[in-house]
Amino acid sequence: MRASVRGAGWLLAVMLWSACGAGPLEDEGTEAPSPGLAAPGEAPESEPAIGTEEAALTTTLRTRWVRTHERVEFRQMAFDSSGNLYVALSYHGPATLTGVPLPWNGDPDDYHSGVAKFRPDNTLAWVRGWGPARVSRDIAYANITGFAVTPGGTVYVGGEAQQDGLRIGGRTLDNGTFLVRLSSGGTLQWARTTRPEPNTDFTFVSFAAHPAGGFYALGNFRHFGQYPYQLMLIRYRSDGAAAWGNIYEQAEGSSSANPMRVAADEAGNAYVSGYSYGSVSFGGPTGPTELSPFVFSTTSAGRHRWTRFLSVPDVGFADGLAVRDGRVVVAVGASFDGAFLLGLTTGLGTERWRVALGNVGNEMTVSTGARNEVLLSVASGDASALGVPRSRPTSNLWNTTSFVARVRRTDGRVLGAANLESSPDDDRSGVYATSCAVSNAGTLAVAGRFDGTVDFGMGPRTNANASFVLRALP
Repeated sequence: MRASVRGAGWLLAVMLWSACGAGPLEDEGTEAPSPGLAAPGEAPESEPAIGTEEAALTTTLRTRWVRTHERVEFRQMAFDSSGNLYVALSYHGPATLTGVPLPWNGDPDDYHSGVAKFRPDNTLAWVRGWGPARVSRDIAYANITGFAVTPGGTVYVGGEAQQDGLRIGGRTLDNGTFLVRLSSGGTLQWARTTRPEPNTDFTFVSFAAHPAGGFYALGNFRHFGQYPYQLMLIRYRSDGAAAWGNIYEQAEGSSSANPMRVAADEAGNAYVSGYSYGSVSFGGPTGPTELSPFVFSTTSAGRHRWTRFLSVPDVGFADGLAVRDGRVVVAVGASFDGAFLLGLTTGLGTERWRVALGNVGNEMTVSTGARNEVLLSVASGDASALGVPRSRPTSNLWNTTSFVARVRRTDGRVLGAANLESSPDDDRSGVYATSCAVSNAGTLAVAGRFDGTVDFGMGPRTNANASFVLRALP
């Protein structure tokens, strides 16, 4: 079903996709009505809140647990309101996680996906995995591109299966985009493929849990032969049915909108970050012709609220995004003049504060919880601009460093920053922090990749092309 409204040179198209391969709901689960409430049967997070928001700048990571793996990649993360950590996984070949074998189709070259839940004491509660349905001569993939967790621990996963379909829950789904819902106990509640209209395709980019249940899905959409892709925002209900979908169609060949992240506030309003080129519009003002970062917001029903094309010294992009208690916090990168962390109002998108992050690389993630702070992870670069340089400088461009920072949500005051350093004595050493999360109690989680020798705060570790996930106290 499609409905369209034209205005100010833009097309709003509402598309409800058919859901195929749906299974029975084995357990609806219980979603907490508001952040900060423990899910039934689960204890609140046990770690004490260390320090205060007014404390002096902290420059070391209080790491309490690190896990590294050569076959499992830790991709995206989120906490529930009880302090349990959920991690989206990608793996290939026979693999185990804390001694638990992961489902595998027998082909060492095929890529599988899954989700793991770690308790506040860092023990593994459960892990689930799925992958290509058949073994073939070609490499097959089951990739996770969207991941969201509700306060009560319901997990929504989206991705794409290529080549040989997807085997999950005793059924085989067709190739294409898939959606999965797991209960907080790891029970598969439903799994399905989603199919757009004929001669079209789309991919998921980012998910965000909706406070009333269900989730937002951000993605790219196009008709075959059309270029560039168009930005797409869908509101899914908790049963996996689409409540509505907006496709922000721009002038072909002259404009482009590239989605990066989606977030939701306590009222269910949606917020989208990304970057655009050309005279794009999302229902509000038209953007500048040069490459420009943007944030726009819609109501829970999909109606435009406001759009902000963000001002940076040079062309740039908007990446990491988090929303809570009246603040929209977005990480913005500029091509030549460094990166920034911005605090906007949820009401109109007015900028209230800005923190300069220095000349760092892209791939920045932002997370927030009940405390008045946000956690930022930067994949490439050190925290020199925040007063925390590398402990040992290096001139080797391949010897990379990542950093994390805690920033007060209301006013942008930097509360702490710490570098994840690779060894300057190892030419092949590098670390890339690609995901972060923060619990309501302030516990930090960071994940990414590393090569060579890296110190994660518990002494150096050496490995070749491995992934890592860590938890640290605030």
